[in-house]
Amino acid sequence: MADSAMENPTTPPPAQPSPHPFLGYLRSEQTLFLLFALAVGIGGGLIAMGFTTLTEQFSHLVFQREGSIISIARSLPAWATLTAPALGGLGAGLLMAWTRRRARSQVTMATIMEAVTLRKGLLSLSNTVLKAGASLCAIATGGSVGREGPIVQLSAAIGSKLGQLRRLSEFRVRILVACGVAAGLAGAYRTPIAAVLFVLEIVAGVLAVEMLGPLIIASVAASVVVTAIWSGPLYAVPVFHFVSSWELVFYAGLGLAAGLVGPFFLACLSHGARFSDRTPLPIPARTALGGLAVGAIALVLPEVWGNGYPVVDRILNDPSPALGGLLILLLGKMLATVFTVSSGSPGGVFTPTMVLGAALGASVGLLSNVWLGDLSATTGAYALVGMAALIGATTHAPLTGAVLVMELTGDYEVVLPLLLSCGIATLVARRLRPDSIYTAELRRRGVAWEGSPEQRLLQTLKATDIMRGDVEPLSANAPFQALVDQFSSTRVRVLYVVDSAGMYLGAIDLHAVKGILEASELGQLLIASELAQPTPVVESDATLALLNERLWLIDNGELPVVDHGRFLGVVTRRDLLGAIDREILRRDLLVARFGWHDAQGEQHTDYVELPAGQQISRVSVPGWMAGRTIRELDIRRRFGVNVVAVVRTDTEGNETRRSAEAGKRFERGEDLIVLGTREALKAFREAAPIPKRK
Repeated sequence: MADSAMENPTTPPPAQPSPHPFLGYLRSEQTLFLLFALAVGIGGGLIAMGFTTLTEQFSHLVFQREGSIISIARSLPAWATLTAPALGGLGAGLLMAWTRRRARSQVTMATIMEAVTLRKGLLSLSNTVLKAGASLCAIATGGSVGREGPIVQLSAAIGSKLGQLRRLSEFRVRILVACGVAAGLAGAYRTPIAAVLFVLEIVAGVLAVEMLGPLIIASVAASVVVTAIWSGPLYAVPVFHFVSSWELVFYAGLGLAAGLVGPFFLACLSHGARFSDRTPLPIPARTALGGLAVGAIALVLPEVWGNGYPVVDRILNDPSPALGGLLILLLGKMLATVFTVSSGSPGGVFTPTMVLGAALGASVGLLSNVWLGDLSATTGAYALVGMAALIGATTHAPLTGAVLVMELTGDYEVVLPLLLSCGIATLVARRLRPDSIYTAELRRRGVAWEGSPEQRLLQTLKATDIMRGDVEPLSANAPFQALVDQFSSTRVRVLYVVDSAGMYLGAIDLHAVKGILEASELGQLLIASELAQPTPVVESDATLALLNERLWLIDNGELPVVDHGRFLGVVTRRDLLGAIDREILRRDLLVARFGWHDAQGEQHTDYVELPAGQQISRVSVPGWMAGRTIRELDIRRRFGVNVVAVVRTDTEGNETRRSAEAGKRFERGEDLIVLGTREALKAFREAAPIPKRK
């Protein structure tokens, strides 16, 4: 006998006893999500410790020596110092070549930034692990890159994977990726506040209240995990003393110097990468040559090996460093980092940047000691401020650099010099080079990063993303009667005319030809090209912001889209409003975004207008639906929703879709793309289990 609810779909389910408010909060979706953020934070701390230990142990295994990478470099024979980074670079290059065959895009800080703010937050964990292996090869054998890069990328990929496995919304997956970044950075440097600021100032570029709580939980959890096992400080930081107000002149000068050195360093990295990309050598050969160059520098200056933690310690605690030695270290470390990074060996540049900043700061500190004498602090104090200033100059994030060093020192007295130097360094660097070390890659890929996330979306989405490509243009020699037939059989007000090569010639407005309709003799003599009038057009790469400006001036509410003069389709004002509703307001009320592949396998995106009052949603298959069919569940009649497609995500995060066949059984782990009113979708998500028929 059928269940009564099946017979009468309007019958409400039986009332359930209300749980205690506190228990209800503990079981809420928000509480569960915060637990996911906590798990990502713990994972980030474990990754930081694991990768750090792995690089050290791998170095000891390769060289059969104990101690830091710098002490190992000093103890090796010249031939080993020269060739070891080259062999490590070769291993890194082989792994990088493998990852590039597996995926078109690599996980970098730029792709993480894009995933957090513009995309769905999807990162490939397997490719990130392989890339971390490549970083391990480079770092453990003397490559001049930091461990924080792979640590942050692995933690972010863990956050993405967790969000995908738990079928979280796109917005929450992106937040978990951001939590992974904060956890990785906090675990690497044990600076939870700076890690949160790094995400808000650099990765997201905006203070989002929804992100703040999960970020704090993740960064604190990572720091607690690391400090619970490694209780000692990351650096042997000396006590900071702000001796005299006259020092502010030299701290300001340090900010100016960092503002000049930072853009120069970024320019060297950029030119080196372009030169390497133009070199007709495979990736392993390039990374090996980059490692060989590092080995050659290390023959004279062993301190360029590795990420530079021991070097920073030495600079911070050396009471009387030599100015010449500091400047040589600054130049040598910069060259070694450029050779390593631009050749293709993956790794972070955050820690090498701190080495450069420490050398620069100590150099300015020596000048301060000469001019001010006892009214000046030690060179170690200036080295600390220099580290923060150069971070601000390269990342354009002055607060992150200042807070990071303040957390390392634990001394509030350092705040005033830090803010002064970091602020000046960032202002000067921005004027000389608008892009930071992270946004430069985004700009090369055509991704805008200025303004709020909404403004970035307006600058990132293109006309081809929302245009209607099914608009059939008229040929130039089409007779007048063909125009009449097309106007009569459709509701369009404008027809577009192209020549035999598909090049856009102009448009014919319905109102412009009304007078000709009465003069039948004249109409028989005209062809489409004689009636076409020039109109404004937009190129295929026009942004939504530009489309908004152009459509504002067009009375008929649509613009032809061309690619170097060739007609592609039309963008209407309705299309633009629908894209804004979907991508910026994220409501799915006006249009839905659909991805599809053409006959050549190329992926495309369409924005399809939804019926009035309807919206699209993605719902995970609950346990009570598994093993049953649409026909058995009678979903459309019972809930008033239509299942459009069924989505399954594999372990690599790749999605496959199938049609919603009435007799096909649902499986656990699948998602449903459903269409319905807001009320119907809510009822579907909250539905009680439907008993099977007896």
